Amino acid sequence: MEADLIRVLGVLSLEGEELDEVFVLDTAYDRVEERFQFSLVAKVLTKQRFHIQTLKDTLRNLWGGEDGVQVLDMGVNLFHVIFVEESRMMRVLQHEP
Repeated sequence: MEADLIRVLGVLSLEGEELDEVFVLDTAYDRVEERFQFSLVAKVLTKQRFHIQTLKDTLRNLWGGEDGVQVLDMGVNLFHVIFVEESRMMRVLQHEP
């Protein structure tokens, strides 16, 4: 499975607006770092649009509840998942999809 994931990730590339750089002002950096320190970006690998509510419902079922996790839509099938604490994020990274 790991080899399949590495193969799939190896063919992904950024295009168009995805190549644009994001600049964060130094004065706001600490606030941004604190708020998003336990964050992941999720990409749903499908050609059809994946709706945010569908993702939230799926994650709630997989992770046993939604408190402590916020999901933001960042574009077509790209989502920002924000955890309130590191332990929740690490549990997902180590044990869950």
